[in-house]
Amino acid sequence: MRRTTPKSRGKAHVTDMTPSERPKDLPENFPIEFSWELPQKNKMVLLEIIHQGSMGYCWTISYNRMIGAHLYIHGKVRVLLRLSAKHLYAHIKEKFSNGFLKNYNGLKIFLKDDGLIREEDCKCVLVNREGEYSSLACDKVKGRKTFKILEFKVVEGKNIDETEIIRLLKTIGLIAVEIEVTQAYSTDYVDMYYGAPKNSLKYNHIVLLTKYATDSNGISYF
Repeated sequence: MRRTTPKSRGKAHVTDMTPSERPKDLPENFPIEFSWELPQKNKMVLLEIIHQGSMGYCWTISYNRMIGAHLYIHGKVRVLLRLSAKHLYAHIKEKFSNGFLKNYNGLKIFLKDDGLIREEDCKCVLVNREGEYSSLACDKVKGRKTFKILEFKVVEGKNIDETEIIRLLKTIGLIAVEIEVTQAYSTDYVDMYYGAPKNSLKYNHIVLLTKYATDSNGISYF
């Protein structure tokens, strides 16, 4: 996704930029680029790429992987966790008929009061062709470890502070973001998403921000 900061003068190596050429949205003393795709503090925090359609909805995958990464980055767990997407989906009631989230209220409450569990501890089962899961068997399991989030922060609105996003991405960890994707983009993928043209059909999608950088043409992106 392209950042809104003005284009910098292109250089073969972004590390050669002078202070005046640095992207305007970079916090002071931050590097030109940063990525959780590489080991940070001797930790790899990204799990392998999966076929999302066979595992659950985009929001269950993105939030689980974000939270698992944060727990590992900040030393709350010793290994990178695989958290259950089925368990999360089965317990959130504020969903549309297509499985997408209606709002974040139920998600916040569930993460604070009940918490996520590991994939190997999940006993949720598929109950119909519409993709609904039952948590009855799962909820009867005693002694399983849960991972609760006391404060799940959500920033909503069109005016997002990209400087703050960069700061949080580097200092806190992966960020789950909701984007609008046009129908044309969904069927004809390109290297970078530039935003939806007017009067086009849009689809909401939730993805993980893992990196910020500026390419050799001076275009800054997430």
